[in-house]
Amino acid sequence: MCYSIVESAKHHGLEPYQYIHDLLTRLPYAETVDEIEMLLPWNINKSQ
Repeated sequence: MCYSIVESAKHHGLEPYQYIHDLLTRLPYAETVDEIEMLLPWNINKSQ
């Protein structure tokens, strides 16, 4: 599962360590399915 997260982040042009850090920081505060889906690699703005 970890490998899949890292490879998905790289595939979408994200730096894996930063993506995982942001994901684990923001995920506990996501309260709806829409908020969780916004954390998927293909929904992350590269400039964030």
